[in-house]
Amino acid sequence: MGRDNIKKSYRSSLARLALYRNITIGINGVWLLATLFLYSEENGGGYGFGTWFGLCFWAIQELAMIFVLQFHFSPKLDPSGNVLDCNDITDTSTLGYFSYAQDVLFVCWFVQTLSLLTRYAYIIYLIVPLFVGYKAVTLAGPHVLSWLLRSDDASSTTNAQGSRLAQRRAEAGKRRF
Repeated sequence: MGRDNIKKSYRSSLARLALYRNITIGINGVWLLATLFLYSEENGGGYGFGTWFGLCFWAIQELAMIFVLQFHFSPKLDPSGNVLDCNDITDTSTLGYFSYAQDVLFVCWFVQTLSLLTRYAYIIYLIVPLFVGYKAVTLAGPHVLSWLLRSDDASSTTNAQGSRLAQRRAEAGKRRF
């Protein structure tokens, strides 16, 4: 029974990754064609630097998120090629922080598609860096803050303990002689 679940998880994860890749290629293709027709008057009838920069901006992020999911998904195989264990990317509860890669992918798709309708759609994309900053502060902030506070307190405590230890050694040395 467990073997069947692993195979099912493997097949569903492969299908999900293929779907993500196809959606990414489709959205980028549609975006490239639409910008040619929608904004061809502004850039002289061809693709300008902004169009190529925009396409690279979205495609690199989307493909990076797919590769992150693919890295997390990578199944463990035995020497004969049978799947021993596989992370299921369709179950977000097992992904942990990798589920944010799916979220970034969905936001990229939404904003890139919406950017065909309005140039102000990129404001929505600010959700991603704001959320990354929020997570960085909530996850690393307490540790950095305690490290900063401890380094000042620890150095003063260490100096005080060191001076007390030196005094005890000096007193012990006087008693021996």
